[in-house]
Amino acid sequence: MVAAIGSAATLSVASDRFHGGRTLSAETSAARAGEEKKAAASRDAELTEEEQQRVRDLKDRDAEVRAHEQAHASAGGTLAGAPSYQTERGPDGRTYAVGGEVAIDVSPARTPEATLAKADQIVRAALAPADPSSQDMRVAAAARQMRAEAQAELIRLQAEEQTRNTGKLSGEESGNSAAAETPASEQEQTTPRTGATADAGFAAQRAYDAATRLLSPLPA
Repeated sequence: MVAAIGSAATLSVASDRFHGGRTLSAETSAARAGEEKKAAASRDAELTEEEQQRVRDLKDRDAEVRAHEQAHASAGGTLAGAPSYQTERGPDGRTYAVGGEVAIDVSPARTPEATLAKADQIVRAALAPADPSSQDMRVAAAARQMRAEAQAELIRLQAEEQTRNTGKLSGEESGNSAAAETPASEQEQTTPRTGATADAGFAAQRAYDAATRLLSPLPA
């Protein structure tokens, strides 16, 4: 899921300008910029006071919008898409940004832990500008709700894991107790006690002695 935040977009500036298949030299670029500046000054001089005030307002709005969207884009990182502008042409013939937005991924992540981190970044991106818009506030609120749900899911999974571990530990302890008791029981059943062995040996010796006397020849 993707939501839009912001009221304006960032400006993309090309590093080189081309003319006739060749990059313009620094000198040529400076000369052209000077000519454009003079032309702009000439146009500004032809504007009425009301038009000049409109141009100043548009310039202020343009700077505000670009700063707003740059804050969103910077804080959004990889979650944020490319900003887009709504523009307006001023009395001086220039185009100014008067609104815009930044698309941001607000879908849950694969795990609760990852969703928690993602939600925090979405909130930071939505509230990054000094003056968040109402849409920015709504996106931040949705991200906080997503975070709360992920936190609840994480707690549930941890509780289930603890229950499984407790049951496993109890089973192991029972098995160890049974294993410890079995040899002793078997020993009692299969191994005669020392006292009983001595008594049996003494009785056998007495019987042997008596039999020997009976079988001995009588004296002459």
